[in-house]
Amino acid sequence: MKLTGKLMDDGLVSFTKKPPLKNGKKTARIWVLTADNHLARIYKKVNNRMELIGEAEPEKSLVESEINNKTMGRMVSAAGSTVHHKFEPHMNETRQEELTFAREVSNFLERVKTADAFDRLVIVASPKMLGNLRSNLSKLVKSLIIAEVDKDLTKLNDREFEKAIEKIVWF
Repeated sequence: MKLTGKLMDDGLVSFTKKPPLKNGKKTARIWVLTADNHLARIYKKVNNRMELIGEAEPEKSLVESEINNKTMGRMVSAAGSTVHHKFEPHMNETRQEELTFAREVSNFLERVKTADAFDRLVIVASPKMLGNLRSNLSKLVKSLIIAEVDKDLTKLNDREFEKAIEKIVWF
């Protein structure tokens, strides 16, 4: 998983500081993860705004030309009329990459929570990614989720995302 933004530049240490008390009460550090199968964005709630602190993308395992090669792994029968696969994979490569990315995002959230960088988590993800995340998240991270939304908001810019999340989740 390739991580960019403040999370990569500043590291987790800059997010582990406890917020000051507000009216004698601890202020929860809320993070929002929005993800699909190819991109995850991590926001931090600062006052009433959403601040983008990082983006994650899956590592590219194959060169684009290899992925697009329609003849890879196929052979023509002796008669020349039928095409057979040399081997049948259990799962297509795209699905494997989606599951791997979900596992990497889940492991990242576990590391971040272990470092004590957030107190609450909101997950907004495409339905498929949300299902993949649910099956990979640890009990600790699951216990901190305050909302799950099965919507893909990764294509929105920061301002559009902030407006969309305000309509969906009140926190």
